[in-house]
Amino acid sequence: MVSIDPKALVTDEDLELLGEAGYQGDGMTAELMELTTALTTRYQGSDAFSGFEWSRDTRQMTLWWHGPVPAELDELLASVDPPITVEQTVNPPGRLRAVQQRLMATGAVPGITVSAVSVSIDCSRLQVMAEPVDPSTTPAEMTTALEAFSGYPVAVEIGSVVPFSGVPPAVGVAPTGQ
Repeated sequence: MVSIDPKALVTDEDLELLGEAGYQGDGMTAELMELTTALTTRYQGSDAFSGFEWSRDTRQMTLWWHGPVPAELDELLASVDPPITVEQTVNPPGRLRAVQQRLMATGAVPGITVSAVSVSIDCSRLQVMAEPVDPSTTPAEMTTALEAFSGYPVAVEIGSVVPFSGVPPAVGVAPTGQ
């Protein structure tokens, strides 16, 4: 059996903040949160690992994985009460993460400015926030181009990410103070 030490991954303060945010009483225990955090830390570099999903309705934790689950991980998941279920992803998470990185490269898809890309938890599609360079380009044309580039289904949201400062960078202006 795998032994995972989750110390310092989820602090008492983290759990208190989650409780204040309304997560208290949904069945999520501190132990389950610590375990899933530790497992995420351990397996996040694996091409087979997508992530964990908590259902407040069923109070069930699901691990999204592609292919056979290592025996020691399977044993650990079964030993938790209630057991963590495993669902198979549609596509290999590692491949979608690689495409995610390629899409974020400036100019990766001609005519489209991509500002954010995420992978669905079941790895069935990529979710892309982008804007067309030419305003007459339709969302359908953008979807077609992004799917051709990525090789995977894409859900497109037209828009861009606003920086945390709330002030978008000036286009064509060099940074100052350097």
